[in-house]
Amino acid sequence: MQERTLPEIRKSRWPYIDRSREMAWIAEPQSEYAGPWVGLDGGRLIGYGDNPVPIVEQARGKGIERPLGVHLKKEQGPSIPCGDTKPRAVCISVYGTPYG
Repeated sequence: MQERTLPEIRKSRWPYIDRSREMAWIAEPQSEYAGPWVGLDGGRLIGYGDNPVPIVEQARGKGIERPLGVHLKKEQGPSIPCGDTKPRAVCISVYGTPYG
């Protein structure tokens, strides 16, 4: 039997960010923002719209290095869950990878 090796585990170059305030914001009913992308920093709404790119640019213009971009679904259904929230949001990091 061939011996298996585990992949190398490296420490991330990005410092940990506690996203609990963002997750609490997402878990609350936000019907006025259902459908578009929202940008969050902590529990604060940075901006919203149909395209996440200007929201991230707006956040960076305000000095926010790592905002959380979230697409809030209009209705319940399957999605990529954001942390411990109900399956109503799809999160991305500003680096384009799934976040959650």
